[in-house]
Amino acid sequence: MAAVALIRSVLILVLLLGAACSGYSTQRLEDFPRARTIAVVPFTNTGFRRDLELRLSQAVATELRARTSYAQTTPQSADLLLTGSMAAEETPIVLDDEGRVVQKRLEGWIDVRVVERASGRVLREGRVRALEEVRPGTGGESVEGSASDEWVRQLAERVVQLLERPF
Repeated sequence: MAAVALIRSVLILVLLLGAACSGYSTQRLEDFPRARTIAVVPFTNTGFRRDLELRLSQAVATELRARTSYAQTTPQSADLLLTGSMAAEETPIVLDDEGRVVQKRLEGWIDVRVVERASGRVLREGRVRALEEVRPGTGGESVEGSASDEWVRQLAERVVQLLERPF
């Protein structure tokens, strides 16, 4: 009798685990067997903060090198193309009595897409956001430096995480 109860418990456990995993896949960007190379196409900037698109494109390329086995190459010869469009906005959030900015917020997003170059098939796409706040002049920080550097780093990390999510 105890053996039947044990078998029944094991079967229920297996069914529950199977139900919990339904719809889950371990396929990642790395799992496309024909793809060996990727090109990060410089992102389009739809906002008013200039040069962030270049820094973000470079940061995403660096993050991809660190976390994937893809060789990076030109868009004309790559198996995969990573493209994107980004915008950022800088907003003063705290002013002192004389109207000087005490704290600013840098926030924005990037829409990314990974396309198989040969077929044009979209393999992955999505939007990631980041927010960074800074107090200019404290600890040697400036809005132009540390806040945007951290914002770019966060977005680059999140872009690669998006690409690694299961389908």
